[in-house]
Amino acid sequence: KRHLGKAIKMKKEKEDIKEKEQKQKKINSKYTELQMLDQQIRQLQQQVQILQQQGAELELVKNILDEFSKAEPGSESFVTITPGILVKAKIEKVDEVLLNVGSGTMVEKNIPETKKILDEQISELKKTEIELTTQLDEIINKAKKLEEELRKLIQNV
Repeated sequence: KRHLGKAIKMKKEKEDIKEKEQKQKKINSKYTELQMLDQQIRQLQQQVQILQQQGAELELVKNILDEFSKAEPGSESFVTITPGILVKAKIEKVDEVLLNVGSGTMVEKNIPETKKILDEQISELKKTEIELTTQLDEIINKAKKLEEELRKLIQNV
């Protein structure tokens, strides 16, 4: 009878150990998943921030075009060659600009056409920003649920 009691007790201890190991594996798995979600959240936040910066830059360009169109032909202005390096230039045309359309190809566009192109680019940026923000919200909600599951698992160990 004594051996039977000991055997039952040992079997129960083994089952307890196995159950604890399974819980620990589950905790580790959920923790790893939570870390991956956290990384995705940070990446999406960074992408949204970049899109917002690009949109702000395009809005600034539109404002500069408005100011440029008010200049008098023949007036002088400083033109940026690279950040921190400017040259003095004489403005010949105030109603047209050269627009880079890719691959180093430049086309002449009037100010309204250029602003329309900028507006389209801003609209695309905002659309992409909304899509990324929606993804971000979904991942944040998933991470919150996972965090709660993990908290409950840890409490029950």
